[in-house]
Parts: sequence; structure tokens; C-alpha cells
Amino acid sequence: MVLRFKLVIAVFLALVCCLKVYSQKDAFVQQIKKLPIELRQQFIFEKSKELYEDDTLLARKEINATLTYFNANSLEYAALLESKALYLMRSKKHEASIEILKQIQNIHVNLNNFDSEINTFNKICDNYFSLNEVDKAMELLFKKLKLVEGDDYKEFLVLVKIGVLFKEIKNYPKAMEYLILAEEKMYRINSSSETIVNAKLSLLKNLGVLYRNKDDFTKAIFYFSKGYALADQADNTKYKGIILNSLGILYKETKQYDKAIATYEESLLYKKENNNLAGLSNTYNNLGDLYLILKNSKKAKEYYLLSYDIAIKSKSQSAVSDANKGMFNLYDFLGDYKTAYPYLKRAYQLQDSVYSTNSAEESARLESIYNNEKKQKEIEISKIKTQNLERSIASKNKERNLFIFSALILALLLTLSVRSYLQKRKVNELLSINNKLINDQKLLVEEKQKEILDSIQYAKKIQTSQLANDTYIAKTLERLLKKD
Repeated sequence: MVLRFKLVIAVFLALVCCLKVYSQKDAFVQQIKKLPIELRQQFIFEKSKELYEDDTLLARKEINATLTYFNANSLEYAALLESKALYLMRSKKHEASIEILKQIQNIHVNLNNFDSEINTFNKICDNYFSLNEVDKAMELLFKKLKLVEGDDYKEFLVLVKIGVLFKEIKNYPKAMEYLILAEEKMYRINSSSETIVNAKLSLLKNLGVLYRNKDDFTKAIFYFSKGYALADQADNTKYKGIILNSLGILYKETKQYDKAIATYEESLLYKKENNNLAGLSNTYNNLGDLYLILKNSKKAKEYYLLSYDIAIKSKSQSAVSDANKGMFNLYDFLGDYKTAYPYLKRAYQLQDSVYSTNSAEESARLESIYNNEKKQKEIEISKIKTQNLERSIASKNKERNLFIFSALILALLLTLSVRSYLQKRKVNELLSINNKLINDQKLLVEEKQKEILDSIQYAKKIQTSQLANDTYIAKTLERLLKKD
């Protein structure tokens, strides 16, 4: 009887749990559906991230049940998977995180969403980096660079990531080379998408750091200032905190200690706002270094301890390593070598092996492969360009020859026309002269004829005047007849 009662209670509790899970799951889905499409992805990511951090059976069931409500090729599904990948990454389960991220990348490829795809792709590279497999990260990046070659927008995003990765493995010359290439692309991009803005901020901040490391403080300040202005314009408080921290280091190195302290403190405000634990640890550590320079061991210790405690909470390997170095610097300054040594030992144990020679050599090898392929492609392109140029020259020569021939024919025709015109003009001139001569002769003849006629008329008048007229003769005859 007791056993039966316990069984009934267990079944009842299971049903209650199932109903609770169903209602929560349904509530989560309804919340998602009520949101506009553009807000869903961020909401799902944040909410599901909380559930993964909760890490309870109920939370996992809620996540899995919610996944079934969305198409496996949708943005909502990708957002749910992304929070899972982030959780796995934070739990140092990088291989599992990579597999999830590859699924997400395929979704964004299918949706033709390059910004989301490249962000996911970068997280895959970050996971390989965390696994000390920088060679795999580099291999992926150079393959991607080859695929997007010729597209400034896509090339820019990949070049920035390559440059940053080279900086992380302390290959500063290569980092500078690829970031400068990215900068050239940047000025040809008009987009102000969040992905592009973040990439620009990363580029400007890292160029500032590289120039600072070269002691070129003028250029370093130029890039930091440009980066901060862009972060302020985009209201990106995360990068404001990061850039101010880098600028604080520059002020420290140029012995502008008051400026450095003020800049670090402003950086802390933004990092606290973004709950950037690793970043907070780094800035507190930098303040500790600064106060050691000022020989204020009390203040230095305060900031080093804050850095150390926050680094442990952040679970960031690099932050914990830097915090241990800070603690070593403190006790070394105080002359307590016995306490200092374990911190130094721990710092070196945590230091990423990605800085090893093998990884650097592998990165160089991969880059060499990419460059060789690129050169080969450039040679092929050059050949095609040469052939096209030769064809173009031949075509232009043909056109030129045709033009010259046409010009000669035209010149010949023009010459003949001019010659014909001149000859005709000459003939006309001769005809005109002849006509003038004929007219002159005609006038002369007419004038002579007139003179002759006038002479005849004059003679006739004289003769007439000397002869008796008819009337006189008639009268004379009549008189003579009368006499007879």
C-alpha cells in the first residue's frame, strides 16, 4: 500500500514537472513570437544564455523544447544554438562549441547572411586559439581570405581577424602588415553595419597598440583617438573602455602619470557598465603597475588584489596569467621573493602555448601557401591582362592604320578637290580676262563705228549745205521757164 502510494506521488510530481516545463517553454516561445523579427535574435540569445548559465535540468529541457518550435534553418534556431556554443566555450568545452558553431555558420550561409556568418566563423577561430591550435585557426582564415578575394567588404573583415590573430601570437610585423591591408580596404567601404563598425574599432585599436609598441606615440594616439571617436559615434561603450585602457598605457609609457590614472579610471567605468570582467582585471592590473612606478605600494597592492580576484571570477586564462604576473611584481617590489615566486610560476604555467615557435612557424607556412597561391593567381591574371593588352594594342594598331589610311585617302581627295578647284578658278579667271578683252574690243569697234558714222553724217551735212535745196531748184526752174 505504501509502495503504491509512493508510486502515485512520483507520477504526480513528474506530471507537475512536465506541465511546468511545458508552460515555461510555451511562455518563452510566446515571448519570442510577440517580438518584431529584428529583435528576436538578441532576445533569444540573452534569454537562452541565462538558461544555459543556470545549468539545471529544467533549464536544459526548456531550451531543447524551444528548439523544436523553430525551423532548423532559421535565425531563431541559430540564436538558440549560439548561446549554447558560448556556454560550451566558457565551460572550456571548445571542441563541442566548434561543432555547434559550424552548424550555426551553415545556417547563415544558407540564409546568405555574411555578417552573421563571419561573426560565427571568428568564434570558431577563437575556439581553436583557446585549444592552442592556432595553426587550424590560421588555415581557416587564409582559406576564407582566398574565397572572398576581390570583395572589399568581406576581405576587410577577414584581414582584420588575421591581423589580430598575428598580434595575439606576438608576430607584430605580420600583424601590422595585415592590419594595414585591412585599413586600405576600410576606406573603400561605406557600410555602417554593426559588424563593420566593430571590425573598424578592432582595427584602429590594434593599430594603435602596434604603433605604441614601436614607440611611435604620435601614430598610436592618432589611431586611439580615431577609434574612440568612432566608438563614441556608435555609442559602443565596450570599445570605449578598451581603447581608453590602451591609451592609459601610452600615457604611462610617456610618463604622463596623472593622465594615465584618469584615463584608466574612465576605462573602468565603461568596463563595469559592460560587465567586462577580463577587461576590468586588466585595467586594475595596469593601475597596480602604475602605482608601483610611483612607489605607492599600498595603492598598487589594492589594485593588484582587485585584478587577481576579478580574473579568477572571469575564468579567463590570459587574465589570470596577467594577474599572477601583477602579484609577482608587487611582492618582488616589496622584496618578498618567497611569496613572489609561486605567482610567477603560475603565470608561466597559464601562458598560452600558442606563442610557441611551432605555432609561429605553422602560421608562417600557411601564410606562405596562401601567398604562393595568390602570386600564382596574380601571375595568371597578369598573363590574361598581358594578352588582353596585346589584343587591345593590336586592335588599336588596326584602328590606327585604318585611321591613317582613311586620312590619306581623305587627304588625296582633298588635294584633288583643291587642285580641281584651283584649275577651275584659273580657267574662270582666263575666261573672265578673255571676256573682258572681247568686251573691250567690241566697245572699241562700236566706238570706231560711231566715229565713222559721225564723220559721214558731218560730211553729208557739209555737202548738203553747199548744194541747192529742192525748193530753190524748183523756184529757179520755174523762173527760168517763165522767162522762156
